[in-house]
Amino acid sequence: MLNKLLLLLFTSLVLSYGEVHAQSPFNLQPSGSNRVVDCSLNTTYCSGQYTRGTWWDLYNTQTTRSDSSAPISPPTVAYARLNYSGTCVSSPPGQVQLPCAIGGIHLEWFDNQTNNDEMYFGLIFKLNSTYTCSLVGLSKMFFMRMLDNPTSATHQSNGVFLIRGCDTQNRSIVFSHNSSTVNNAHTCALDLGLTCFENVGHIPLVNDVYYRLEACIRRSSTLTSQNGILWWAINGTMVGRYTNFNYQGVNEFVWNQTWDGYGNGQGFDGLTEQILDHIVIAIPPSGGCASIAGGGTPTPPSPTPPGPTPPPTPPTPPTGIGVVNDLVLSAIDSTTLRVSFTQVTDGAGGVPKYDVRFAPAPMQWGASPNATNGTCSNATILNGAVGSQVSCTITNVNPNTTYNAQLVPYVGIIGSATYGQLSNIGAVTTPSSGSGIPPVPTGLKVE
Repeated sequence: MLNKLLLLLFTSLVLSYGEVHAQSPFNLQPSGSNRVVDCSLNTTYCSGQYTRGTWWDLYNTQTTRSDSSAPISPPTVAYARLNYSGTCVSSPPGQVQLPCAIGGIHLEWFDNQTNNDEMYFGLIFKLNSTYTCSLVGLSKMFFMRMLDNPTSATHQSNGVFLIRGCDTQNRSIVFSHNSSTVNNAHTCALDLGLTCFENVGHIPLVNDVYYRLEACIRRSSTLTSQNGILWWAINGTMVGRYTNFNYQGVNEFVWNQTWDGYGNGQGFDGLTEQILDHIVIAIPPSGGCASIAGGGTPTPPSPTPPGPTPPPTPPTPPTGIGVVNDLVLSAIDSTTLRVSFTQVTDGAGGVPKYDVRFAPAPMQWGASPNATNGTCSNATILNGAVGSQVSCTITNVNPNTTYNAQLVPYVGIIGSATYGQLSNIGAVTTPSSGSGIPPVPTGLKVE
């Protein structure tokens, strides 16, 4: 009898420990929140693991496998796979065929009974060992939005957390409001303040390592009131925090990759996976997101400052973007490059923006970083009429190094932009010290 009692006690302790182990890692969930999803992803549609709303597998493609290293709900994990398929059949005519892949998943929880003022999620994820990056250096992951299930009281929103960058030490998670009705140019970067970068910390995202991602959004009172909250943290460390945010609607969570690129996954050059171990979603009480965010909004990180306020309604992206085929890369001095080329058309009588990338030779577009130091930074428009010679600079490069640079013109906002074709690749070797060629000043405006 005593042995049975001890066995029951031991079993109870083990079960209790398991419950605590699954709950305790998400320690930034605001106090008093109503946890509506607590899903180990080991059953189809998270059966029995949510108390409100609907769990939806849009394509019926949820797949699982065993992973004993999963930190919260081993051994079963869910994964979204992008199978490498060689060259990309959707490359624009005349463009060099780049690696491409096809695949993905769409899992969604939604609560269409109400527009929640605030929403929190916490999850455990990792990228597989051969994860690289797409042609544009961005991959969508997790949406916090109100798009498929809008309420009559507010505008739709389509915000998403993305993986940005190819270098694992500089790879980060950013948030894009991804909504044409929202303008956060006062606090975030790119057109309409589209992208909010890390601004309080950085945790490198290394392949094949599990991370805990937590995030919270409080919608703003109106589309322009600048009193919303956005924050996200990795492994308990706050990396992004914005306390004067404009955003409307948070009653959906979506895991959907879309694998940003010219086509579906163009630029990835190997098997690519996002892997999810456990997810929780909670509805905080009023002020819950702010109680964790704390403090004011730090200055957004340079060198990507917010631009001037654009028109309320972005124009329809035009087609027929010109091709840059005369890019010349030269060295101003041992640590500064100049990219020169002929200004092309945006297809509608104006000029486009340019995504400029560079790397030590030989460069590969999908694995090369954006030029973030200097006037070639992303989302820039070079002053000069179509057909004129324009140039921009890339700073903080290394002496005595051979570099390549390449660009692509685009219109619209990153995430929903229309891209032209890749330019030719320029090459130059920086001097060991001193000057290369004298700088030529050119106009630049940032939008």
